Amino acid sequence: MKLGARPGPRPAGRPWVPALALVVGLSAPIATASAQPAKAPAGEPDEAALNTARERFREGLALEEKKDWVGARKKFEEVKETRTTPQVLFHLALCDENTGALVAALSGYQQAIEAAEAAGEPARSVAETAREHEQALRARVPRLQVTLKDAEDGDEVEVAGRPAAGNQLAEGVLVDPGSVRVVVRRDGRVIADRSVRVAEKEKATLRLVLEPRAVEPEAPRPVTPPPPPEEASGGSKVPALIVGGVGVASLVGAAVTFGLSRSALDEVLLTCSDPDAATGCDPATRASEEDARTLTTTSVVLATVGAACVATGVVLWFALEDDPPAAAPRGTPAARRAPRRLGVAPTWMGAAAHGEF
Repeated sequence: MKLGARPGPRPAGRPWVPALALVVGLSAPIATASAQPAKAPAGEPDEAALNTARERFREGLALEEKKDWVGARKKFEEVKETRTTPQVLFHLALCDENTGALVAALSGYQQAIEAAEAAGEPARSVAETAREHEQALRARVPRLQVTLKDAEDGDEVEVAGRPAAGNQLAEGVLVDPGSVRVVVRRDGRVIADRSVRVAEKEKATLRLVLEPRAVEPEAPRPVTPPPPPEEASGGSKVPALIVGGVGVASLVGAAVTFGLSRSALDEVLLTCSDPDAATGCDPATRASEEDARTLTTTSVVLATVGAACVATGVVLWFALEDDPPAAAPRGTPAARRAPRRLGVAPTWMGAAAHGEF
């Protein structure tokens, strides 16, 4: 078959591929036995390398016939290292498609179409065949739509090991059938890692709820220590108030008991024949007369105590108004400071105050 001629009936058992078009791009003038070997231009493979590439290409085709797509791809990769042609790109994509790498196959067919169109008429059949495969494959490749909740600027998303942008995630990322891993990184740290199974022709959706960014704790506010306790002053008037209060209460009690004694005495005098001299009284009122005397005595005692306490409270009130002593320096032991002690004790005359000032 001449170069560029239409292929005959496709072989049964596998899709037709333009295998004989290998000569396009790999061909080079073949020297006769009597001629000098042609030198390859700088940067171009020599005739020996081209012959090896042709041999590897034929081996790859033979492996394709046996459905050994992995082995065939290795052979085509070796050919590609010598020279990349539309035919080599097509067969690499064909191997990817049959091993399940649909995304890589789709990209490979597109590259084969572009290279064939650039080569022109000699590779026209390659472009047509690659375009047919590309269109049929595009309907099989699944898509995975990823939605992120609480995403932040700078978050990096990888779908099946490839970076994916925001618009691409919303429209659906082309993925190979099977388990697809989605990883989200923030500041270089993985914050989400999920896998989902996707079938051919499926448009799956994965929703990820991301953890919120950690809020930096506020710096602790400096704690202001409480002011040092003030030195005890000598102007406390509580003792004076206590003693004076006792005196006032005693005077009130004296007044009450005096009133009660006068009332009891009036009841006795009403029964006397001579009230002024308190004679001729009814003997039955003798108990009331004794009560009146007792109340009178109690009234006198309370009045005496009250007067003494009030007088003592007044003295303490003015005595405690003196200027307090100078505060002892900090660090001075408590035993060396001049204490101010004050005590109040009852006496037969009322109350007495004692202490150190």
